Amino acid sequence: MCFSAPASFVASGVLAGIGGASMKIAKGRDRFVAAIPFIFGIQQALEGIVWLLPEGNIWRLGAAYGFLFFAFLFWPVYIPLVFRSLESNVHRKKAMLVFVAVGLFVALFLLVNLLLESISIRIEGGHIVYALLSGTQFVVPIVIAYVFAVCGSLLSSSHHLMRWIGVCLFLFAGISALSSLVAFTSVWCFFSAILSCLLYGYLWQKRTK
Repeated sequence: MCFSAPASFVASGVLAGIGGASMKIAKGRDRFVAAIPFIFGIQQALEGIVWLLPEGNIWRLGAAYGFLFFAFLFWPVYIPLVFRSLESNVHRKKAMLVFVAVGLFVALFLLVNLLLESISIRIEGGHIVYALLSGTQFVVPIVIAYVFAVCGSLLSSSHHLMRWIGVCLFLFAGISALSSLVAFTSVWCFFSAILSCLLYGYLWQKRTK
């Protein structure tokens, strides 16, 4: 969470609870959707640790890299793959390959940067900023590609609720970028985590049909 350690841990507990409830009612491939709030819960707990520990602490650095694993490498690939796997419309499913490809490119680019560069972790304006020490010229194009891959896969879904989640996620991406581009990772992950709670509604609708 991008505001404080208590907020991160509270969000983590709520998300873990919703994720657990989602897993109970999910079946088949829907379990991959149900896992999303729970995984966000883990990610927010890691950021809570980053908030609590002092600069230079090895556990703080490990928690930061754990957070960035999900933010940089996991979500841009997992989200397009999961929602493409759930798509029943053949034409939409084929089109969603574009989002999978872009997500993979973003993840690979960020992986290379994480392996080659050091990161600085600082608190700025009430947010945690995770910054690579070089390559800042790539920030805006990569953010755009990231948003395209994640939001595009939701907006292309044939399920009405998923499209609305995609619209909200896109709007929150804009708000996050305007609020603080340097803290975009932390801020947008907060909004994404909150929106992931709506996935329980999708699973409940499928259960009651």
